Amino acid sequence: MPGWCGNYPEAFLRVNRWLHGVLARTTVSEPSLAELGGEQPFLGSRATAEEFPKLQVMAISTARASDTADTPEADYPENLSVGAISTFPFETNPPNIIRCWSTRAVTLDLQPRATAAPEATARGPHQSAFDWARDHLDYQGHALFGRGSIGGSSSRYCVYSKAEGRLFPVEFGFSLDCLAPFNPLDVRNVDNDPSEIKLRECLAHLGTDKSFTQAFQKRVRQLTLTHKFRPSTARTAASLASADLAKRTESILLALGEEHWVDSAAGILARQAGATAYRNEIGDLAVKWEA
Repeated sequence: MPGWCGNYPEAFLRVNRWLHGVLARTTVSEPSLAELGGEQPFLGSRATAEEFPKLQVMAISTARASDTADTPEADYPENLSVGAISTFPFETNPPNIIRCWSTRAVTLDLQPRATAAPEATARGPHQSAFDWARDHLDYQGHALFGRGSIGGSSSRYCVYSKAEGRLFPVEFGFSLDCLAPFNPLDVRNVDNDPSEIKLRECLAHLGTDKSFTQAFQKRVRQLTLTHKFRPSTARTAASLASADLAKRTESILLALGEEHWVDSAAGILARQAGATAYRNEIGDLAVKWEA
């Protein structure tokens, strides 16, 4: 798989580990995943369909139905459906899982511009996507809203469960490099994204332990030198071979994940914020969301 394709980094495949966990817990006999994306969400969706052949994967685009196919349908796995929102019978076959992963996907406005009510537009793009997931997710289903940069860096995401017609937050997770960002391709500040708000809260609590944060930042600098990760700006990073950049980024994250940092950070959040924090199935730092 290429390291970067449109708005879908290699990190997209990383969240399939989260999907493994959800599918292991579900009692649904025929689970289905609706993959919310931009105009071309099909690279990650195809990879997911190939990895989970018993899962019905629906790649959802906000583009017109005639504009959605990136390759002939004959090339799609049998369990992958591709099309615009209007082409799927969600009322009769609601998905058990909805995943919205990438900067572009998180900021989607799923209301057609020509017909969107003013109040819907005023709520902001993330809320429109969130409302759509709430309305179309099956009862007791799970939704994941998040994003990350190339190689899995700067990941942050919120997991929700549906009950009583509402989406209840269950878990917030993030890759620990958010405490010491080294990838200039990271895009931040989606103001109305709940994962950004929770991330700022967690980083503020971690920042109270100066010895930990300084040691972690020093370790990240060491690893960037070891793996010769030197791009200082988004422009110079984008000029590098994307597959090479993703590989170096993944190597840094893998090294950090094999050390004590996530477990130590979980302990800090427990002490400073009284949070239930732990290493989740993706290997990131996660916090139980107390609604």
